[in-house]
Amino acid sequence: MLKTSAAGDERFRAGPAAGVPAFRKRLPGDGLQKNFGGYGMRRKSLIAIFIAVLFTAIYISPFSAAASTYKLVTLEDGDFYKACTTVADTVADLLKENGVTLEDRDTVNFGLAEPLVQGMEIVVSRGFYVKLIVDGAEEQLKISAGTQMGPLVLALQKERGKTFDYAESPARYIRKGDVLNLSSLTEKTVTYTRIIPFDSEYVDAPSLDVGVTEVAQAGVTGECEITEVVTYSGGMEVSRAQKSVTVTKEPVKEIVNVGVKLAPENSVSTAQDDASADFEYVKEYEMSATAYTASTCGKAPGSRGYGVTASGQKARRGLVAVDTNVIPMGTKLFIEGYGYAEAADTGGAIKGMKIDLYMDTLSECLAFGRETVKVYVLP
Repeated sequence: MLKTSAAGDERFRAGPAAGVPAFRKRLPGDGLQKNFGGYGMRRKSLIAIFIAVLFTAIYISPFSAAASTYKLVTLEDGDFYKACTTVADTVADLLKENGVTLEDRDTVNFGLAEPLVQGMEIVVSRGFYVKLIVDGAEEQLKISAGTQMGPLVLALQKERGKTFDYAESPARYIRKGDVLNLSSLTEKTVTYTRIIPFDSEYVDAPSLDVGVTEVAQAGVTGECEITEVVTYSGGMEVSRAQKSVTVTKEPVKEIVNVGVKLAPENSVSTAQDDASADFEYVKEYEMSATAYTASTCGKAPGSRGYGVTASGQKARRGLVAVDTNVIPMGTKLFIEGYGYAEAADTGGAIKGMKIDLYMDTLSECLAFGRETVKVYVLP
C-alpha cells in the first residue's frame, strides 16, 4: 500500500501493476475548469478580434474613404476670401455650398461644370455699370469685368444692327465708372452732275498776223454723272468714296487758229504813236510778265479745277492772269511779244503791275522766264 502525501492528497492507488499511475476520481467542476481555462480563453480572444475588425469596417473605413475626397481650395468674391476644405465635385457645387449666387454679367474664372481639384483658386468677378452715350443719348450699360472696348463695340453693333465710330483704343479695358462715347456711322449714296472741260487745239494760220487768234470751232463742255458713297459719323460727313462715273455728254474740242504771219516791224511802235494805225487802245501799262501752264498751277491732272481758269474757261493760250484791281476780269488786251489776250485768270503772286501769260508747254514757260512788256487795254 502506498502512503498519502503530507498534504493528505491521495496520488496513487494500487493497481494491476506496480508503478502504473492511476487517474484520480473526476470531481465536480473539473471539466468546466478545463474548458474555460484553455480553449475557452482562446475563443474569447477570437471574438474580440472579430468585433474590432467589424467596427473598423463599419465606422472607420467610410471616414477614411471620405477623407481621401476632401480638397483644399480658395474662393474669392470681391472683398470676400475664404480657404475651403470641401467635398464638392464642381465649381458650381462649391459656389452653392458657400451661398454665392451669380447675377447678369458676373463671371467666374473657371467653368461652372469644371471639376474641383486640390489647390484650385476660384475667383468671382462681378459685373458693373458704365455710362454709354450714343449720338448724344445717355444710357446705363452693365458689362462684365475685363471687357475691352473693341469687343464691346462689336457686340453692340451686332445687337443693335448699326456701325459705331469711337475714338478710344479697341484694346483698352473698361473700368467701373467709365463714360463711353459712340457715334453711329451711316452711309448715303449721292449722285450729281459735273462739267467736263473741253480741250483746245491750236492750228497755225498763215493768213493771220502773229498774236492774232481766231476760233474756228467753238468748244462745248461735256457732262458726267458721278455717284459717291458719303459716310456720316453722328450726322457729320467724315468720308466720301467715288462709286462710279458715267459720261452723259461728250465735250466738243475747241479749234483755234493762231496767226503766224509776221506783222511789219513798226506795227507796235505805230500803235504806240497812233492808236488808229493797227489797233485802238484806251490805256497802256508797263508790266513785269511771267509765264505759266496748267501743270504749274498746283493742281494734279484729273483733280477738280485742273486746267480751269478763275473765269471758268479752259486754260489756253491767249488767256492771262492779272490783278483785277488793276485790270478787270474779261478785259481785252494786246501784250507786246505775246499778242491779243483776255484777262481771264488770277494768281496769288499776281499783284499790281504784274501779269502771267498762259503758255502751252512748260518748256515755253521756262524759255520766256520774266520780261518787262507793254500791255495795251483795248476798248
